[in-house]
Amino acid sequence: MAELTPKHSRRGLEVANRVAAEAMKAPDEIGKRTILEAVDKLRKQYGFSDRDKIRLIEQSLLDGCHTYDDIVLDKLLHKSQVISLVKSMVDAGDVELSPLRNGPPGRPSTYIALTSQARARLIK
Repeated sequence: MAELTPKHSRRGLEVANRVAAEAMKAPDEIGKRTILEAVDKLRKQYGFSDRDKIRLIEQSLLDGCHTYDDIVLDKLLHKSQVISLVKSMVDAGDVELSPLRNGPPGRPSTYIALTSQARARLIK
């Protein structure tokens, strides 16, 4: 297979993101999951790296999302990926976690926030 140029990768990822947005219109969870599995394959094909996913999570946090579920819905990533990547962001000192009180009963929630240093770096 020929090497993808950055332009091809970018265009392929743009298509994958548009398809992911369409997944929200699926008539049921099975259809949505099937479409998102195809999106995941496209993203892998076009080089959607963990760094790219972290950039999406950072943007989501800048835009006001502050829970795992918020980020999953905002960026259409798998929740397990978001949890893993946020953990790596915590380890790198870019994100802080704190438990949310008054969350839904039986479902503890976590508040995710960029550290002031990470926020300053991203806003530049």
